Amino acid sequence: MEAPESRVLIADDEPHNLELLQLFLEDQYQVDTVNNGEGAWEKISADPELYDVVLLDRMMPKMNGMEVLKKMKDDSRLCHL
Repeated sequence: MEAPESRVLIADDEPHNLELLQLFLEDQYQVDTVNNGEGAWEKISADPELYDVVLLDRMMPKMNGMEVLKKMKDDSRLCHL
């Protein structure tokens, strides 16, 4: 089986949610996970072309999903997400 080319980042502070989403998506995508918004922003901003899809939980510690989304919208390098 060929490895998926598209990559998704999942950010959620609930380990069970991360596990379920990863299991559901890993056949179609390369999946990375983080447990807070700050970690999501670090990964997204470090390599803006790496991810095709980002799934954000709204309520997370350190930086919530809406704050990450605002930062993404304010960064022209991320307009493809």
